[in-house]
Order: sequence, then structure tokens, then C-alpha cells
Amino acid sequence: VELPELGQYGTGIIFMDKETTTQSREQFSSLAQTVGLSVLLWREVGSNNSCLGSMARQTEPVMAQVFVVPSEQGLAEEEVAKRMFMLRKMATHQIPSPGVRFYICSLHTKTIVYKGQFD
Repeated sequence: VELPELGQYGTGIIFMDKETTTQSREQFSSLAQTVGLSVLLWREVGSNNSCLGSMARQTEPVMAQVFVVPSEQGLAEEEVAKRMFMLRKMATHQIPSPGVRFYICSLHTKTIVYKGQFD
């Protein structure tokens, strides 16, 4: 996958339930379209859960990295960042529901925030 030039795409780390990952990804992609963005790629984030106990493993979320691009060419970098912010806020408030955990660590054109447990 070739990424557009810096400032013309954003990336983020998202935590989702294993059972509702497909549903959450579809909702996220749909919300992206409403603000003039589209999902370029979902990438699974590698993890080593060997330090987790059996109870923690049962509720361990899926960690995915998403790459998002503007639907139209030639947007100013500030406009792309603004749309990323709008998407993050909308997704954070609209996707989580009873039985659906969904958390965005970050979604930005310049910054990646990673949250994890280190042993």
C-alpha cells in the first residue's frame, strides 16, 4: 500500500471487541464517508498476551491500526486534520453501545498514540 503525502492521510489505533469488530469497522467506515473521508486500510496490531491471565485474555480487545484518506484530492492539511478530529469524535460517541466496546487512542495526520501493557 502506498500512502499519500504527509498531511493527506491520518492513522490511528483503535480497540474493539472481538465479537463486534466487523460491525465496528463498518460503522467507522460509514462515519468516515459522512465527513468526506474513506478508510484506506485496516491493519492488525501485533500483540503478545502471554503475560495476561485467563480472565484478562477472555476480554482482551482487538487492536487495529486504521489509515484514512480524504475522499477528494487537494484538501489543505488543516482541513484533513479537522475532518480526522470530527471522525474521531463522532465514532467515539456513536459506535460504543451496550455490548460493543470501541475506543480510539488517536486519529491524526501527525501523531500516533499507542496504549498497551508492557511486561
